[in-house]
Amino acid sequence: MTAIPIARVGAPPVRERMVCSPTSDASVFKSSGVMVKPQLETVVYAHSGLPFWKKLWNYVKDQPNIFVDTSSDYLNPFIVKKAVESLGYRKVLYGCDGPYGMKKFNKYDYSAKKSWIDSLQIPDIQKEFILGKNFLGLIR
Repeated sequence: MTAIPIARVGAPPVRERMVCSPTSDASVFKSSGVMVKPQLETVVYAHSGLPFWKKLWNYVKDQPNIFVDTSSDYLNPFIVKKAVESLGYRKVLYGCDGPYGMKKFNKYDYSAKKSWIDSLQIPDIQKEFILGKNFLGLIR
């Protein structure tokens, strides 16, 4: 299974998006742009919402326009599995955080982060959504 390529030369501009890092608790999440700026179409919390993921996930799972991604060297297969179990495969976006962590110039190894998705005990079609179809649905 491969990740779906999402960047291409000459791609149409993406509608307004916001990528957030969570602050201290769920009440702040509600006032950090999610509720105050309802014109935002989509919010993606990077790094699955670390370090406040437990509180964030309780809020995110019921919000139709809020997602988390799997980018971070601080994540691991267990946390990614828990994100999918807690939020469902339609709320999780594959991410790698590259080029952060690159060992050699222009030689980022995506396989470790991708293996976290590949190892999930879920149907392949759900993995395809995490690896790219969820994102494609957001930009269309």
